[in-house]
Amino acid sequence: MNAAADFGVMCKKQMKYNILFLGLFFLLTGVAFLFLENIFFQYIDKDGLIYESFFLPLGVLALIIGSLLLFTLILKKIWQSLPTKNRESN
Repeated sequence: MNAAADFGVMCKKQMKYNILFLGLFFLLTGVAFLFLENIFFQYIDKDGLIYESFFLPLGVLALIIGSLLLFTLILKKIWQSLPTKNRESN
């Protein structure tokens, strides 16, 4: 292999780990936001009004983004493991 091919392979591996890291980061951030929402920022006042923070939508959004990133990474791994026509003919 030449240097350009090695660099391409290295970039693909780095991209895979970046997507994995971002997916896990968003999942953990979403769990932390939902935990903070549950602990600190929900209450009902004496008039019956519910007060909530912005942590709930941020937590749900972070969980959705993290799940989508990990889901696409898993689907890509499954797709690459399937045999192609070129591999079957050899």
